[in-house]
Amino acid sequence: MVPEWGFYPLLADDEEPLSVRGAALREWCQRFLDGLSAAGGLSGDCREIVDDITRMAGQTISGVDGDEDEEAAFVEIVEYLRVGVLLIHEQRQGVKRATGWPEGVN
Repeated sequence: MVPEWGFYPLLADDEEPLSVRGAALREWCQRFLDGLSAAGGLSGDCREIVDDITRMAGQTISGVDGDEDEEAAFVEIVEYLRVGVLLIHEQRQGVKRATGWPEGVN
């Protein structure tokens, strides 16, 4: 799984206001869910992660720019999202192997 650890969601730069980064996170979650909806077949922890991402996609994240607690919370949310997406990817790869999905086909 080492190559996948390079994954990081493409979001607004850290220099952008928290409200802009929050809107970018919400949009990223919405698009991820759009793409994932065709995949199906998730269970257990991954289903919970998808539920959390669904909640993130419906939230408006705003905060006081420069507030260290707000920034730290946002970083934790993004890290949870990043690790969650990696777990979903790992499960999807296992499903592909178990069902004989051809190598190299995503």
